[in-house]
Amino acid sequence: MKRRVILCLTFLLLSLTGLAQNLERAPQGALEQKLEWARGQSQASSQDAFWFGYAFRRNMRRDAHVLNSYRMTLRDGLVSTYGRSLLPLLDDPATVFEDHFSPDPEEMVQKTVAVLLYFKSEDGAAHQLRNMVRGNVEFPFPLEDHPLVWAGQVEAAEGFRLMRSLYQGEEAEKARKEVVEAAAFHDLPRQALAFMQQVLSHEESADVRREAAEGLRMVQTPESVGLLQRTLQNDASAAVRKEAVEALGAISLARAEAALIEVLRENGEPDLRREAAEQLRRHKTERSVQALQQSAFEDSNSRVAREAVESLAYFADDQGLNALRRVLFQHPDEKVRCEAAESLGKRKDAPARRVLQEALQADIPASAQKEAVEALARFPAQDTLSTLIATAESHAQPAVRREALEQLGRQASERILPTLQRVAENDADYRVQREALEALLNIPQGRGVDTVVSIARTHPSLRLRKAAIRELGDSSHPQAKQALIELAKELEKKP
Repeated sequence: MKRRVILCLTFLLLSLTGLAQNLERAPQGALEQKLEWARGQSQASSQDAFWFGYAFRRNMRRDAHVLNSYRMTLRDGLVSTYGRSLLPLLDDPATVFEDHFSPDPEEMVQKTVAVLLYFKSEDGAAHQLRNMVRGNVEFPFPLEDHPLVWAGQVEAAEGFRLMRSLYQGEEAEKARKEVVEAAAFHDLPRQALAFMQQVLSHEESADVRREAAEGLRMVQTPESVGLLQRTLQNDASAAVRKEAVEALGAISLARAEAALIEVLRENGEPDLRREAAEQLRRHKTERSVQALQQSAFEDSNSRVAREAVESLAYFADDQGLNALRRVLFQHPDEKVRCEAAESLGKRKDAPARRVLQEALQADIPASAQKEAVEALARFPAQDTLSTLIATAESHAQPAVRREALEQLGRQASERILPTLQRVAENDADYRVQREALEALLNIPQGRGVDTVVSIARTHPSLRLRKAAIRELGDSSHPQAKQALIELAKELEKKP
């Protein structure tokens, strides 16, 4: 409790220091009337631009935030950006922090958010909406020294009515896009659904319709899923249809998952099937795994199949793992197998590591085994170094040995020195030997330089001796340069 009070006070103090100096509070009245008053005041005072803002409460997850600028970052609870906080403008700023401290970060709570609309006049014309930002009210907003007219805290329904009014009255397409997106933000599912349906069914530009489809991701109802499905069937714009698939991914309902599976299995557009495969990773159920695995094996488009495989990496259970293993060991397309190996590396868990190690001993294409080596290198070195060393020394495929040497060279561990020496001197493949020479020069403190110099001096293969000299010349390590100079002097003395 003490920590909570201290944090609240800190936020309030910081907010007071950043409060806009050129602030006006709108008079009493409806929100639309307050905006008209703000426009009139700005026109009368010959201001070319101003912000108009209000706040309301909406349902959000306890750990969720809305960042109000693309420049903002939120890390470990700290905001990095510039701007002015609106927190002191609330009647009771402390209420903003009531729900910040709880053991359940996924609980749905009411949070205070703000909408700021930027109006600008050009050549003395009436002020028109040019931009809009939304975010949690405690975060600093990028007002850029323009005056702010503050309308106070309102009900969400009043803010939604203002968005509809602006949409009907604004001629600029950018402004219509802004208000369409913001309308759904007001967390009024029934009203937002009707509004989005109006936008999607009327003669509106594809960009504005796309915003309506995106806005439906905030309307978590079966009716919004149905509207998105109709949009997929009827809208003439590929961009709008793709946005509809993305919105289905953001709706956490079984009906939305079923709609995505239908797109993945039956839609004739590869781009939409690929998007559906990506979005299904957000619906982590058994039927999503089955649909993705089926797509990986049966979709005629390789890019769709690879996207389905990549999504399987996001299922941390055995079903996702078994599906990836089946693809890696059985798929007829090498590129899809490679995607499976890469996806197993993204899991970074022990079962995935064991599958990748098993793949290096199996009868599968070398390209997939190379990808398995690269994936293993993403795991902690203590778990994979022995496997990489064994692969570099004895794998049947030269391309796989080279990949193992490349990954060992990036780890630059002294433990690999004996392996690199043996491979550089004895491997039957010249390109593998070259890779070992390069890796030797990456070992810390130049401890592999002597081996490369020895090869340059005495190896029976003239081709490899020349390669060792070139590697010494390409190295930036001081010991390599010095060794090259000494070697050149020795060669000069020979008749």
